[in-house]
Amino acid sequence: MQLGRRGSRRVLIAVIVLGFALRLSVWPRVFSSGHVYLDGPDGYYHLRRAAMTMQHWPLVPQFDPAINYPAGGTISWPPLFDGLLATLALPFRSDHALEVIGALLPAFLGALQLIALYMVVHSLRGRRAALVAVIVAAILPAVVRYTLLGNLDHDPFFSLCLLIALLGVARENAWLIAAGLTCAVLGWAGAVVGVAIVTIVFLVAGERSRALAIGSTIAAVVVLPFVIVSAWRGATFEGLSWLHVGALAVAGLLGSLVARLRTLAIVHGIALLVLAPICIRPFIAGARYAAGDAPILAMVAEAQPLLKLFGTFDVRPMLIRFGFLPLLVIGVAALKLRDRETPRPRDFIFVAPWVAITFVLALLHSRFSFDAGLALAAFAGIAFDATKPKILAIALLPILPAYIPLPTLEGFNFYLRPNALRDYQMDGICSWLRSRPPGAVLAPWSFGHWIVWIAKKPVVIGPMLSVGQSEFVDGLRFFFLEDPAAAQRFAKSHGVRYVMVTPEMSSIEARARVAGLDPARYRDPRIYAKTIGARLTFGGPVSGFTEVVRAPMVRVWRVD
Repeated sequence: MQLGRRGSRRVLIAVIVLGFALRLSVWPRVFSSGHVYLDGPDGYYHLRRAAMTMQHWPLVPQFDPAINYPAGGTISWPPLFDGLLATLALPFRSDHALEVIGALLPAFLGALQLIALYMVVHSLRGRRAALVAVIVAAILPAVVRYTLLGNLDHDPFFSLCLLIALLGVARENAWLIAAGLTCAVLGWAGAVVGVAIVTIVFLVAGERSRALAIGSTIAAVVVLPFVIVSAWRGATFEGLSWLHVGALAVAGLLGSLVARLRTLAIVHGIALLVLAPICIRPFIAGARYAAGDAPILAMVAEAQPLLKLFGTFDVRPMLIRFGFLPLLVIGVAALKLRDRETPRPRDFIFVAPWVAITFVLALLHSRFSFDAGLALAAFAGIAFDATKPKILAIALLPILPAYIPLPTLEGFNFYLRPNALRDYQMDGICSWLRSRPPGAVLAPWSFGHWIVWIAKKPVVIGPMLSVGQSEFVDGLRFFFLEDPAAAQRFAKSHGVRYVMVTPEMSSIEARARVAGLDPARYRDPRIYAKTIGARLTFGGPVSGFTEVVRAPMVRVWRVD
């Protein structure tokens, strides 16, 4: 059935409304008993940084004395996303209002993603394909997961920026490319990946316009002042730096060569000659990091390979996030490659590198599932005419556990999956800490953002890991000390008044490796049992430490 423009618009609005409602369907999990429960720890630090921004608006702080205590820590995130959150909450000026707005923001970004995706696919193939793509993206768990109510993070913002830049490529619009790349780079330090995707799509699709050359040049000019005042000196993938300007210069150079803009190509070439000596090494390190090749990532669940998300080979995470769409892509791509007589259409050539890059990244580093999901949805829309509707429906069957409770798959279900803040009773523990005398908290790194936001206490280590955090390694090493006197000396030198512990058996080797210790030594349970971390977690008392809170999964000790 063919839909006219008005009918397509009605269907699009209906799908966006239903997609938005689906993202709000976890409302009871997020808004409960007068509290706001975000999903994951990073959202709580976005709240803290937005709150600090509201005090000095429009300046977004790059340094926080409450993290990496007592030295304080450089914040790795670029300013735009937290600045946006602060601006939205500015009229209300309260922590609770900020939490509510922060919880709602991902769902609104998800709705905007659907609109942008429709525009991209419509520019490539037409209304029918665009509607199918939006329908798939509205329900695909890989996309929904990162835009659910309460899932506050910069990931959906980056995805929206990437879609805007790709729309600029599809429409040969330099201003859209400039807007997408600028906001992506100023919103997430990992946006070099987005610059690469946009550039490769432009080149593979055989575009001959000036859009990439001019768009990336504008983006570089806008980003440049932020890089100059950035706390991250030189070139690094860990924060906003000259590496990002270098990435935009590469895009500008390639775009200029394709468009035969000689003067602009010379400008970008000179910029690259200047920046290359300081950018090559961090670019390689960043590429390895994006692929999950960094020892510290072994401690981070979302950074694991998608097929080893829980430590052993398991196809369920991939199937539930993407369904059989990757197989559909392979099948359709094989048919197109076999047909050598018919010229390959622009839409398939445009989407193919987008899918390939993001899906490979997702396999290596599961966090990139959100971008791969949007790319697969776009491919599904474009391939719809080449497949039967029944095949697409079958391809989406594996996503059902995300919405329907099934035995042994509860952890994948959006309505049953655990919330660590609640499960560890950290909301109550942090509220208790908030009313206690001042002093820093030394806790497992994953607890840090909860503590600085809810308990309003400084922390020695946190989810920023070692990025801009000079005390991280020493903070991890504390839990492997065996001498209580040495532990007390560390606590005194770092202003630590409270030590928090939880069973972390699965990450012993990873933590020891990052702390610069021999992981093999702690494979022996008798050795590990002697450490301060193990004694405070499973035993006690320990000289110099008094237990003040005990919960099923967490114990809190006061340093005497």
